[in-house]
Amino acid sequence: MIKNLVKAKMESGQIAYGTFNAIKDPAIIEMMGHAGYDFTIIDMEHSMTTLGEVLAMARAADLSGITPIVRVPRGDTNTVMRVVEAGIPGVIAPHITSAADAQAIVDAAKYHPIGQRGMDPSTRSANYHIDSWAEHMTRSNQEVIVMIIIEDREGVENLDEICQVKGVDIGGIGPSDLSRSYGVPGQVDHPDVVAAVRRTTAKYHEYGIRVQRAGFDDATVAEAIASGATMITTPIVDSYFIADCFRTHLRRIKSVVEAG
Repeated sequence: MIKNLVKAKMESGQIAYGTFNAIKDPAIIEMMGHAGYDFTIIDMEHSMTTLGEVLAMARAADLSGITPIVRVPRGDTNTVMRVVEAGIPGVIAPHITSAADAQAIVDAAKYHPIGQRGMDPSTRSANYHIDSWAEHMTRSNQEVIVMIIIEDREGVENLDEICQVKGVDIGGIGPSDLSRSYGVPGQVDHPDVVAAVRRTTAKYHEYGIRVQRAGFDDATVAEAIASGATMITTPIVDSYFIADCFRTHLRRIKSVVEAG
């Protein structure tokens, strides 16, 4: 199993830095790893990335020293199981609205006594049955992280029940979807959305769940860390970052040409 740098960093009191990955190319993962990032979140919710492509990117992550985590489609526990059996040490579940939602993800990702993960010693995560099976199960429960994302009003209202599910390691927040859920789509600075983000963050801390936040720029990174977040995604998505670099570069070049 790939070493989980996210867990190691947070347990030692450090901040873990990464970004969401939407570009389906292992080279992007390698670039991030060699640049010094701790993790990459391979997105299967909003991208067309397949499980085969996820595995190729996980191998690139292993070689370049970065921890891969996969955001699965909403409620897709079958994909959760296949991801962890591929040796990927973390899954992210979007749109968690109830304790039952969170429990289903934990059950698919972790072995008994924490969850109900299926048992097959022939998988990549178990080094194809080369490792001791008992040691594999213990190590998996220690290394595999389960992260949930609260991005619906119903999830905010059910936070106490959700946060009591054993096996949830990290909690994320989706302000954009929260704005939609609160009837103000796109207005992430609306008072209702801001209050929901603060309430969710406070509940995570209350129940001992580490917090993930997005950092779009220096100011939002600083605000996220000030709120107690120890897992920061910045830039938020690789495709956004690369597109912005192209746009900024072209504007600069054009301004030079036009001024000359």
